[in-house]
Amino acid sequence: NSPEFFELLENENITINYISDLEYMKNICITADESITENYDTAVFEGAQGLMLDRDREDYFPNLTPTNTGMKNVRSILNRLEKRDTEICYVTRSYFTRHGAGRFDTECKEIRNKYNLYDKTNVTNEFQGNFRYGWFDLPEFMHSLKIDRKYALKDKISIAVTHLDMTDGMIICPTGKLMPEDIAYMAGTAKLYKSFGETAENIIENVPVFTRSM
Repeated sequence: NSPEFFELLENENITINYISDLEYMKNICITADESITENYDTAVFEGAQGLMLDRDREDYFPNLTPTNTGMKNVRSILNRLEKRDTEICYVTRSYFTRHGAGRFDTECKEIRNKYNLYDKTNVTNEFQGNFRYGWFDLPEFMHSLKIDRKYALKDKISIAVTHLDMTDGMIICPTGKLMPEDIAYMAGTAKLYKSFGETAENIIENVPVFTRSM
């Protein structure tokens, strides 16, 4: 309800520039018919942002993204195509992050220095502020998976844990550390990927999920 907000809405220059930007994006974006995926043995759908930013997550309102970030949109496409084997890979860091305002239950400013955490791309800016770090929130992680998995049907589920090189190969929670195998076991996944760096050579895939250290 601030006057500055209404001034922005009524600013003709902003409206004109916004329309111009939309036209530019429209001209440079390449679209293809969904059936193009049937021309390839493997098709990869990359999700949008994190599951907790999904437009339907009212528990995090109003700091959400205006789209569905999990399997919902992908499932609507797959349902219209020829059936094929599908693997859904849920990717998480070994700790939690958030760029921008909003709820962050396990945020901890000290964790960044304790583990020397850094991010090359999500830099401080005037719109989102500082990149925020926190402990891995296991209950929230499991809850988010449960919500999204209703769109998984009978597809294969896997989990990938990244940034393990920064946390000594462990997932760091408020109450202690977990092995990546632990959360894969609890999530009931058959496959686990562990990433210890920025390249494909740093990824360990097809990790057997049978260990539980708790």
